[in-house]
Parts: sequence; structure tokens; C-alpha cells
Amino acid sequence: MARLISVSMKPGLLVIHVLAHIDRNMLLGFSPQIITDLKISNTQYGFLVGVV
Repeated sequence: MARLISVSMKPGLLVIHVLAHIDRNMLLGFSPQIITDLKISNTQYGFLVGVV
């Protein structure tokens, strides 16, 4: 029973992992717009991305 749950969870965990990477890359891709819109410095943005 435990093996069945483990095997069935792997695809879901993979999807979550891929979405986390996409989310992180979107933050990096849109960094100039985010910095401008929020009126923050590069240092503040780096801290924000590091925390998120």
C-alpha cells in the first residue's frame, strides 16, 4: 500500500517541481518591469527574490 502511494505521488511532485522552476524563471525574466513598477533598488529586488 505504501509503495502504491509513493508511486502515485511522483508525477504530482514532478509537476509541482516544474511549476516552481517556471515561477522562479518568470521572476528573473520580468525583473526590470518589477523593479520599475515597485520602485525598488536592485538590492531590494535581490532580497525579495531570495526570500520568495
